[in-house]
Amino acid sequence: MQNLIQSNASHLRFNTVRLDFITRANVIKLPGASLEDPNAGFGLLINQILSIVLVIGVIAVLFYLIVGSVEWITSGGDKGKAEKARDKMTQAVIGLVILVSVFAIMMFIQQLLGICIINVAGSCQITE
Repeated sequence: MQNLIQSNASHLRFNTVRLDFITRANVIKLPGASLEDPNAGFGLLINQILSIVLVIGVIAVLFYLIVGSVEWITSGGDKGKAEKARDKMTQAVIGLVILVSVFAIMMFIQQLLGICIINVAGSCQITE
């Protein structure tokens, strides 16, 4: 039995696969994947839409947090109003965590695929 396992183990071969998304995206001229101008074509449109959505989301979260804080201050000791205001502030913080997570995921995808999703402080300078 042990000889059978050893003889089968000597015939096993594992192939490795190399994924090179950046080079492939440039070869097929995928919009937004250009090393010269990562913000070209369709990539520019997606970049602008996502940037606007993230800014609107952050503004909405801050507004919601401020409204919850004002409601808490003006609750006047009413436990129901204070609880409602605290829930509103908790939801704002959860929204902020979600926005930061989405941003981090987009930056990870940007680095992994070599495309420009969001250009923050020159983060779209893709090197080969």
